[in-house]
Amino acid sequence: PSPVPPPPPSPPPSEPANCWDGCGGAAGPCDDYCGPGQACCKTDYEAAGCPRVACDGYHCCVPAPEPPARPEPLPPPPPMPPSPESPPSPVPPPPPSPPPSEPANCWDGCGGAAGPCDDYCGPGQACCKTDYEAAGCPRVACDGYHCCVPAPEPPARPEPLPPPPPMPPSPESPPSPVPPP
Repeated sequence: PSPVPPPPPSPPPSEPANCWDGCGGAAGPCDDYCGPGQACCKTDYEAAGCPRVACDGYHCCVPAPEPPARPEPLPPPPPMPPSPESPPSPVPPPPPSPPPSEPANCWDGCGGAAGPCDDYCGPGQACCKTDYEAAGCPRVACDGYHCCVPAPEPPARPEPLPPPPPMPPSPESPPSPVPPP
């Protein structure tokens, strides 16, 4: 009998398939094409859910790394008892307000007239200029041009006086004749 020939050598392992198109042109977890817990990854191609080492030069299905365990949150520290020596810290002041912007010139919008101008300035407003005398304007408004300002309240009207009581007849005048029946 002749000796048994050795088995033929195993074929080289086939390379994993390229998963780029099957995973919609995206790297990372790809359960639909690669299977549950698998990701479409390429060596040194950073993508969420991919290990650093996968297939060289192309994307292939590899086991997705386990996400790192989230540490348990720490309980909040207990409140500090107030210290009798130290006063409470003051609340910081609010930041300064930005400087106000210049009010718009209302002269043209109010038809070139100073005074009450509800249509352009709004109800209860007047188009006025500092030291420019006009009915319905305060003495101080905008310097050098007319702007919308709150119109001063008109002075209150005094209450009308009640009618005088009827006058008693004077003794010199004769009594009115009474018409006969």
